[in-house]
Amino acid sequence: DAVLALEFNSKIRRMSAQDYFTKILVESLNSKFISIGYDHKFGFNQEGSPEKLKEWGKKRGIEVKINSPVNINDEPISSTRIRKDISAGQVKAAAKLLGRYHTFTGTVTQGLKRGTELGFPTANLMVPSGVVIPATGVYAGFANLNNKRLPSVINVGYCPTFKDDTNEVKIEVHILDFPKVDLYNKNIKVEFVDRLRSEEKFNSKEDLINQIKKDCEQGHK
Repeated sequence: DAVLALEFNSKIRRMSAQDYFTKILVESLNSKFISIGYDHKFGFNQEGSPEKLKEWGKKRGIEVKINSPVNINDEPISSTRIRKDISAGQVKAAAKLLGRYHTFTGTVTQGLKRGTELGFPTANLMVPSGVVIPATGVYAGFANLNNKRLPSVINVGYCPTFKDDTNEVKIEVHILDFPKVDLYNKNIKVEFVDRLRSEEKFNSKEDLINQIKKDCEQGHK
């Protein structure tokens, strides 16, 4: 019914496990039931453990449920494992762990319009900080625009064929069957379905165009 997000600031970071339990879980939240993972740690230097929380909860009449790991391919699902898969470009494997595609929302900014010159206009996304970006490469995915989920080809990389001086990772979304609307300054949620190929440097503009055509054919499937 409700979610309370506790800001992890310096005060919380330095709080002992006992103070966290007493001040946050008991006095602030008046907890009656707590559900945690098997490897849950809390308090300064991660001194609090599931067993300790269960012991303290029992004294206060709080039920503490310790959940067993959920495994896929004999490995526990964890945020660390998911981030590792995404960073390696294995977005299909990450989706299996997440139960959904890896997504984020970015704002469309003015680009160099090289995609338009090549016949494949793209929306250049400014990605919010703190988001895990997939490895460089070309991905099949979706762009969510005006309550529509549109098949797309997403490029993550440095545009090696047309190298610029910024040396920044760029995310460019080519929406297949693109509706003719102005996207600048709009927010687009993108979903990464599968990695089609790694980023490549092409010898000519024609070679790049031919490869983009193949990418788009795969993105439609």
